[in-house]
Amino acid sequence: MPASQDAIPVLHRWLDEDRSSPSELTRGLLNALDRPAAPSITPSTFGTVLTGLLTAGAFPAVSLPRMWRGTMRWHHNILWHLAEWMSVNVGPAEAARLHEAAAPGPAACLNKLAIAVAVSAVIVAGLGIAQGEPLSAFWLNGPDLAQGIFPVVFFWGITTAFVLLWISTSLHLRHLHRARTVLDEITPYLAPTAGLRVPAWEWGIRPVPLILGGLLALSGLFWALPMLIAATAQRRALLVHHRRIRAQFAHRVRDLLDTRRPIVPLPPVIDRTGICRNAVCDQAVPPDGRFCPRCGTPQRPLSQIME
Repeated sequence: MPASQDAIPVLHRWLDEDRSSPSELTRGLLNALDRPAAPSITPSTFGTVLTGLLTAGAFPAVSLPRMWRGTMRWHHNILWHLAEWMSVNVGPAEAARLHEAAAPGPAACLNKLAIAVAVSAVIVAGLGIAQGEPLSAFWLNGPDLAQGIFPVVFFWGITTAFVLLWISTSLHLRHLHRARTVLDEITPYLAPTAGLRVPAWEWGIRPVPLILGGLLALSGLFWALPMLIAATAQRRALLVHHRRIRAQFAHRVRDLLDTRRPIVPLPPVIDRTGICRNAVCDQAVPPDGRFCPRCGTPQRPLSQIME
């Protein structure tokens, strides 16, 4: 007895369509998933330190959360289009689950709070300078009330902004993890997505920024250490972890398109799971390569870090 229409797997929907080329939505989605991060939302250690020294940490306290807001908007836009693509090609129920997983969460709220706290700290510093507070008090400041109420409030304000940004960075990383899990759950007839290991939390602890921040903190610039930890976490999350997760999304989309009959020819997609560790280089590295063919940066072979 033939199976009922309700018992037909979702996979069979792909067999009923007769498209010889991918739609504009598919092309745009694959291009968005493969697009590298723009320099305007990518912080650098040198730029962060330089602007921090020139402005007593005030400029990075405002600019880093603003960059991160642009990153989260970019990712939410990609996830929204991915959910719409699932609605057209798989089903509205599956798309609704992905829309729910892609909705902005606590990371966006903490980022807005970080911007508000940083701007408030800058306003407090301006009031203190207007009342005759020396500029040096805002550079070599700390939690000691003997230094004056305005520098202390400024110190705690920018420090709190950096801590909130650091927490928001890891929460957004966990948010993308959940979206990837939901994407696998709503397509159970496909093999689990393979990819590089992506941690669920980015600590922002790297040797050079950590040593540099520690030296600046010991010299009296106490805000430099949380500033560099937050900036490093943001940079690594954007250029390493988020890039790998977007590559896994792109592979999932291609796996779904491969189930179509006839096979839909797809535009070439760069596999960014094998990209040079040097974010400035962004050169594709062979799977077993131990150094980048362009800049010479040492690499770990892909086979050693695959799940």
